[in-house]
Amino acid sequence: MKFPELCKKLIREVGSADVVCNAYPGLGATSSQQAKLGLWVHDGIFDVGGEERGEWNSTRHFSTEDEACEYIYDRLTRQSEIRAETPEERQRSREITEATTQKLKEMFRKRDL
Repeated sequence: MKFPELCKKLIREVGSADVVCNAYPGLGATSSQQAKLGLWVHDGIFDVGGEERGEWNSTRHFSTEDEACEYIYDRLTRQSEIRAETPEERQRSREITEATTQKLKEMFRKRDL
């Protein structure tokens, strides 16, 4: 899929196209600061990333626009796999943290003697 198709598909399925591409000015988000992801095309490379504090941060490089757009689509539409911790998991996490903290304190105490 090409970038214009990506924008149409995102609008249809997600409700907005929060993406930008330097090769298609005027499509997608109004600025790179408002975009969730961007596609920067240069020297035959399709660079997916985002802009933060005026700096471009690349996440992946592709050799075709189709691959890059599929990657962007997947990133923006996949379901989150975040779930709540159970009380047992939370307790086990605390135990691991406490044990690790204790080991580090002991290690640093021995080192500082």
